[in-house]
Amino acid sequence: MRTTFAGVTIALVLGTATAAASEFDCGRDRQCLARVMETYLEALIAHDPAALPTTRNVKYTENGVRLNLGDGLWQTASAMPTYRLDVIDEELHATGLRDGDRAFNLTWHDWLNLESLVAVSKVIAKAALKRENSRGAHCREDFPEEGDLATSTFTVVRQRDGQVDVTDAPVAFTIVQPGETLLEEMRAAE
Repeated sequence: MRTTFAGVTIALVLGTATAAASEFDCGRDRQCLARVMETYLEALIAHDPAALPTTRNVKYTENGVRLNLGDGLWQTASAMPTYRLDVIDEELHATGLRDGDRAFNLTWHDWLNLESLVAVSKVIAKAALKRENSRGAHCREDFPEEGDLATSTFTVVRQRDGQVDVTDAPVAFTIVQPGETLLEEMRAAE
């Protein structure tokens, strides 16, 4: 069974019980934490929990159920996550700024721009996951077919009560119907 996961939030207890584990005593070093996550994900995809530097008493859970390290997702994962907005968003909102005149505070403007980029990225990812076909620049491995053009839909994203709502609506082919073209008419008019 092939399991691909788009985004992942993982907490893993790494300690200094072994020499290898001390390599991941990161504190708040973002690059070190990224290496820990990459090491974890590579071991997960390889189905090799022994590749992780863990403490003897590591605890592993999925959906609130305690499992042995190597069970559950470890047996079915087959692809790296395609995005990690959770990390960016969490770090962004943990960032502090000095209070003051925000009209000319470039740090504040950068923070707002990054917050907007994260919000738009989340919307794009949610909209892409809603589509169950591959058409144009949108391609999904789990839905490789284009789908019926006559019943095509477009994605509608709205924010309601602080939540992103993703739906779809039918495409209204008002000028050209699927399978028709205007090119012959345009050439004849030339």
